[in-house]
Amino acid sequence: MKKTIAFLFTFIAFGLASLLAADTAVATGKIAAVEGSKVQVTVVGDMPAWLKKGAVIKVSDEAGKVVEQAVKVSEISATGFTYTAKDAAAAAAGKKVTIQKGKIMSGC
Repeated sequence: MKKTIAFLFTFIAFGLASLLAADTAVATGKIAAVEGSKVQVTVVGDMPAWLKKGAVIKVSDEAGKVVEQAVKVSEISATGFTYTAKDAAAAAAGKKVTIQKGKIMSGC
């Protein structure tokens, strides 16, 4: 019985530690401009450390619908970044977005 309780305690402790250690940083921003397939986003608040040139990101709209699944940041500025949109029609200037770390998608 003591071993079971110790195991459960350890399991819960490691689970909580992994949740707290997981980088679930989410940034919010606003689309500043769309020029062809280039989308400029101004980040609201502080720029996350993981948001740098070459980073793969996932962009969602206010409703939580994913606008871009796995795009790379092409340029960084002091207040935001630029990425090349796969679907530039979905990006409209003034639209609020949520930015998260993305994952590179690979096909079969």
